[in-house]
This record gives sequence, structure tokens and C-alpha cells, in this order.
Amino acid sequence: MKVLRFIICFLATITLSITMIAAGFFAVSSFPRLTGAVSYVTCDVANSPFSRAQLSSAATETHEYAFGMHSKNSLYDALAKINDDASTPYAKTTRTRLAAAPDAYVLDERAFTHLDDCYKIATTAREVLAIIACVAVVFLLLTGLVAKQRNLGRVLIISGCIVIVSFIALAIFAFVDFDRLFALFHSFLFKEGTWTFSENSLLICMLPESFWVAIAGIWALVSALLSIIFILIGSKCVRRARVRAREIQAEAQQSVYYSPYDSIG
Repeated sequence: MKVLRFIICFLATITLSITMIAAGFFAVSSFPRLTGAVSYVTCDVANSPFSRAQLSSAATETHEYAFGMHSKNSLYDALAKINDDASTPYAKTTRTRLAAAPDAYVLDERAFTHLDDCYKIATTAREVLAIIACVAVVFLLLTGLVAKQRNLGRVLIISGCIVIVSFIALAIFAFVDFDRLFALFHSFLFKEGTWTFSENSLLICMLPESFWVAIAGIWALVSALLSIIFILIGSKCVRRARVRAREIQAEAQQSVYYSPYDSIG
């Protein structure tokens, strides 16, 4: 029975930790306007022919392509509009000519290939993480039924601590060498050479390094806040379990010292 309780608690801890990390991912990947807002603040206007508002608009549509509706026509329409608004050499032109423009004015085929890869990874990740979240709920229920309230509280506390410590470690890594962390992350998910672009390309100008630092911060903040909530709930569960255990112990001691003569008047 102890082995079964340990396995249930362990699996509940792992799946809940993953779910809390996934919550941050869902937060930053589900809202195109968030991408647009962060891009507006961080975009590289100095190396781009577009204004801050135009880059932000393009970033919003790029997010929608990579994580949402995945409509190439809609994204091209947005790119055509910012070229028209900025009166670039590719304003009021055909889609064929716009597609052949330098990457400072449009997302080229390499950029679209990278965004297609992002869409595939994000779609798969959402499905897998949703399943893990459901599994986490099942194991949390089992923990409450089989391992009782104190162990359920411990699972919540340990899971939250794992997430917070993980993000602190990543933050330290990023502070020491963000470029290396960024490269490791991309090399793990994408083929070599498919995720590097020129400094003045539209993709880099609207989503520069500072953009990804901010997005990572939002991801970590969402996951950390959720972790703190679970830690507080877990602490309350542990405290309640301890109080109940002391009450049971006191009742047991009282019954041991009880004498039938005590009831004789």
C-alpha cells in the first residue's frame, strides 16, 4: 500500500508540475494581442522600414499564423497593408512581387517554413499538455482518496516548488548567457539553420531578442503565480491534516484513560 501511495503521489507531482509550466505556455501562445503589445514595446524600429505600430500589427498576425488560424492569405494581407501604409517600394504591388521582396519588407519562404514548424510543434504540444493536465487531475483525486489530505498538500507544495526552482535556474542561465539558452531551446525543437535570420529581417525586427525575454518573463510569471497558489493551498491542507491528527490522537488518549467508574455518580 505504501508503494502504491508513493507512485500515485510521485505521478501527481510530476504531471502537476508539467501542467503549471504548461499554463504559462498557454498564456503566451493563446493571445495574439499580447504578442502585438509586447512587440510594440520591444520591436527594432531602427533596423526596419516600418513604424512601431506597423511592426506590432505584423507581429499580431504572425502569431495568429504560427499559433492560431494558420492562414497564409491573412498574413500576406497584413504584410501588404503595412507596406502600403509605410509607402515602401513594395506598396500597392502584386502578391507575387511582394513575396519576392527582400526579407526586410516581407516574411520570405524560410520565415514561413519556420512558422509552419512552430505551428506543428505548438499544435502537438497543446494536445499533449492538455492530456497531461487531465492525468494530473486524476492523480490528484487519487492522492486525496488513497494518500489522504496531508500527502495531497505535500504534492501541491512540492510541485509548486519544482516549478519555481526550475524557472529560477533558467533565469540564472538566461542572465549568464541568454544567446546560448535561446540556441539550445531552438536546436532542440528545430533543424539547424532553419531558425536563424538576418538582423534587419522583418521577423527579427518585429520579434527581437528583447521580445523573447519579455515573453519568457510573462510565461514564468504566470507559472510562478499558479505555483504559489498551489503551495498556499497545499500548506493549508497540511495544516488541516496536522490539526485533525492531533484531535484524533487526543481522542484516542482520552479513551485510553476512560474508566467505566467515571460514569457512576
